[in-house]
Amino acid sequence: MRTIAPAQSASFTAFSGPAARLRRAAAWALGALLHWALETRERMRQREALAKLDDHLLKDIGLMRWQVEQEDVQQVIDKLNWPS
Repeated sequence: MRTIAPAQSASFTAFSGPAARLRRAAAWALGALLHWALETRERMRQREALAKLDDHLLKDIGLMRWQVEQEDVQQVIDKLNWPS
């Protein structure tokens, strides 16, 4: 009579070895890219909101129009920067 090996060994090998390390690295990279995309979108949203404010409101929060326009230039530069 033959005995069947437990399925534990098959599931253990699924979570170890080079393939598992590659899957973890890919998951980490995907998470980092998603984080970068969400952070970039939030910065864009904040810059757009600042650009809509008039000069009086900008002065109330301690900013001048040229500073907001400088941030618009920075937004273009940020779009070109990928996560490091």
